[in-house]
Amino acid sequence: MKHRYPRDTEIERYIDTHSTYGSFEEAFDGYEDDFLKIAHKDDRLSWNLFPIARLTLTLERNIGRKVTIKELERIFDRWRETIDYQLGFDLDPEGVFEEFTGIYQSTKVALDESLMDGMYRRAENELPPPGMHLLPKKNKQTVFLASLCYQLHLHHQGAFFLSVRSAQDFLNNLSVQTINNKMRYLTMCGIIREVEKGSLKGRIASSYEYIGHLSPEPEDPDEDFI
Repeated sequence: MKHRYPRDTEIERYIDTHSTYGSFEEAFDGYEDDFLKIAHKDDRLSWNLFPIARLTLTLERNIGRKVTIKELERIFDRWRETIDYQLGFDLDPEGVFEEFTGIYQSTKVALDESLMDGMYRRAENELPPPGMHLLPKKNKQTVFLASLCYQLHLHHQGAFFLSVRSAQDFLNNLSVQTINNKMRYLTMCGIIREVEKGSLKGRIASSYEYIGHLSPEPEDPDEDFI
């Protein structure tokens, strides 16, 4: 897949060296250098919790499941031990762990992913987004595009930018015109609303809001996309 959104070159190596772990123990031991790198990035603890949460998502993807609360605690303890040793912090482990679990639960993009990579992964793996009953006709590509819009909406907590060409990076079997038609269809059916039209000349993507969740679901949902 061609990525329009380049990854951070410092973490590009994750893709090649961290993708074959079969168990939590293997993955956990394999990330020692990454705990050190995160600990050295900044001395503001709240800032450092975000990359360790994103590293947890990378680990989860590579072992093929969500971590348990005990495993999450082990990740946190390893980070805390590294912080304590490297930077000399005296932490309140209980309070900071509670903050970390909240950040982890709200984190959507793994450390080795761009924003669009993360939104693509969630759109591919989550249940269909709300409002699919508004579409009189739909196929899985249209539902995926709606799901991608919904994940962007959740991430930005409102309006989001999406160009047809960036969507094509993940729907590369469809033409730009086909994706453009699908976006218009989603707009016409009340799934998304165009907030501001983009400019081809200025290379500015259009911005949208997801509004499909504002319409009540029918009593009998469409079982084809559950």
